[in-house]
Amino acid sequence: MKDIWLILYSIGIMQGVFLIISLSLMKKKHWLSRKLLLFLLLCPLTLLIQESIKILIPETFLHIFRLGETIPLLIGPLFLLYIFSVFNPNFQLKKKHLFHFVPFAFFFILFLPFYLKSGQYKSEYLKEISHTGTPLTSLIFSWFKGAHSFFYLILSWFYIYKHQKKADVKKVNYFNILLIQRLVTFQLITVVVIYLLVTLEFLNPTLSIEPDRISALIFTFSYFLFAFILVLYPKSLTPDDKQIIKQNKYRKSPLSWEDKRLILKNLEKVLSEEKPYLNPKLSLNQLASMINTNSNLLSQVINELLGKNFFQLINEYRINEIKNNINDPKKTLYGIALDSGFNSKSAFNRIFKNHTGLTPSQYKKNHKK
Repeated sequence: MKDIWLILYSIGIMQGVFLIISLSLMKKKHWLSRKLLLFLLLCPLTLLIQESIKILIPETFLHIFRLGETIPLLIGPLFLLYIFSVFNPNFQLKKKHLFHFVPFAFFFILFLPFYLKSGQYKSEYLKEISHTGTPLTSLIFSWFKGAHSFFYLILSWFYIYKHQKKADVKKVNYFNILLIQRLVTFQLITVVVIYLLVTLEFLNPTLSIEPDRISALIFTFSYFLFAFILVLYPKSLTPDDKQIIKQNKYRKSPLSWEDKRLILKNLEKVLSEEKPYLNPKLSLNQLASMINTNSNLLSQVINELLGKNFFQLINEYRINEIKNNINDPKKTLYGIALDSGFNSKSAFNRIFKNHTGLTPSQYKKNHKK
């Protein structure tokens, strides 16, 4: 039986090393996503290497016994941050994200004295638990790891579900949302199954379920499958950086810097003097004709010089118009919104709050004259 496990682990290790090297050598595209995925793959790879050493060199394994016990606490946070980076090409790691790794750091430091014990001490410990059974504290910690992984996978699933409905996400073909959702769902089921097996083994040690080995194989298979798809179809799971997208989109543009500045100047003049944004049906083509250019060139200028798209720009002007008239006693908030170019109450409330951080009524209350 050990030979079978060793063969499976060896295949997993070789596959993991191959994928990590492949990801590292890929063109520098959305590097943060790939870096997070690399660290994510290193977690199950480390566990596989540890299990292989346990079979091949048992005397050496005693020195590294339980070193990988806290590694599962890295998988959930890394996966969530990876999801963030995939759905937001401008995502950057910040100090606040380090809080996700506090459980890992805490338990690693807590177990550090045991890690530093001699191989003989660990050998005696293993003999003791072989007679007395797995300690209850170990079961509790196992369930904590399971709950921790489950929590992060649920967060990832809801984050995907929330962004799946966004129009700008649906139009982008740089990654496959459905594939990521299925992976998360698979991982959720896996976590539940694995820790049920852990509990069953604790309640009845004669079952010899070996949940650690089973979980290592299942998690490894799912993550390596995920990375394998990424290597074969890189655009299916990793978006281009926004800057790269813009550069490729406008690479053949005939506009010089002076041309762009002139279009922007005309755009700002028309928006401030004629207020075309008050028309709820205003389109990019209509606005472009008002400043004597075409929609593609206007879109390029808005994207490159203002860092936003047409709808974001128009909504920004509409919100400013509402702010200027919000204390008009003759009109309701929705009436002001209609006069400012909005034709939907729900869109008005949502966009206003996104821009100001307050609902229209809250903003009016805070800015009464």
